[in-house]
Parts: sequence; structure tokens; C-alpha cells
Amino acid sequence: MVRSIALLAVFAAALAPAWAAPKTVTYPLQVFPCRNMVTTDPHTGVQLTFLSTGPVREEDLYFHQRSFLSDDSIALFYSYADPRGELMGYIFATGEIVRIVTPRGAVFNATAALTGNRAYCTRGTEILDLALKLDVSKDRRPLPRASHARSE
Repeated sequence: MVRSIALLAVFAAALAPAWAAPKTVTYPLQVFPCRNMVTTDPHTGVQLTFLSTGPVREEDLYFHQRSFLSDDSIALFYSYADPRGELMGYIFATGEIVRIVTPRGAVFNATAALTGNRAYCTRGTEILDLALKLDVSKDRRPLPRASHARSE
């Protein structure tokens, strides 16, 4: 029994770096100008906002995935300017679009967290927790705005 515990301790010590808390990295995100379209439905009079009217195919997250950050500041969707697709976010305060990536590449299979401004995504075999922070200025002139992600 003592020998088993000693082997387990050696095995655990060898794997400790893999079990260590992931390194937190903060990095800027690219922000694109507003490309939404607001129109009124002719039959109901309801105002409709199309979040993006870009020339490429775009789609929302699958129906059972959360698309809105917990404070409703961003709606997540995919844009297919790149054939693999990229995670994007519509910033409600400004109408701008933010590309949500990591320093090591694009992320997929996203869903927004129920609490906190976070998105859970995959990159290859990794599962990522992206904390999204927006610094929205009242002045709409300077682009791109300061938007950051922190991956853990």
C-alpha cells in the first residue's frame, strides 16, 4: 500500500505542470465599423434591426446555445468570410462588429456563459473560457475601439 501511494505521488508530481492553472492572457480584439440595417416591418410597424448586412454568409448560434453575453452587450454569431467561419460579436452600444479570436487562432462551438461576460469555445481539442471586456467610448469617431478578451 505504501509503495502504491509513493508511485501515485511520483506520477502526480510528474503531471503537475499539466494540472497547473492555465496561464491568463489578455489581448486586443479587432473591431469593425457598424454594418447593421434598421427598417420597419410594413405589416406590423415593428422596428427590425439586422445586426450585420455584410456580403458574406453569417449565422447565429444553434438554437440551444446562448448567443447573448450576460449583460446583453454583445450578441455572438459566426461569419464565413473565411470558409471555416469566425466567431464575431455585435456590440449593441455602437452597432460595431468585433472578431473574437485568440492569439493562437480562431475559436469554434461557442456559447455565452449564463453569468459574467464570458464565452466558452473550443480550439482544436482545447476548451476555452474567454472573458470579454468592452471599453465603449461615447465618441464614435476613433476606430477601432478598445475591446479585449482574456483567455483562461
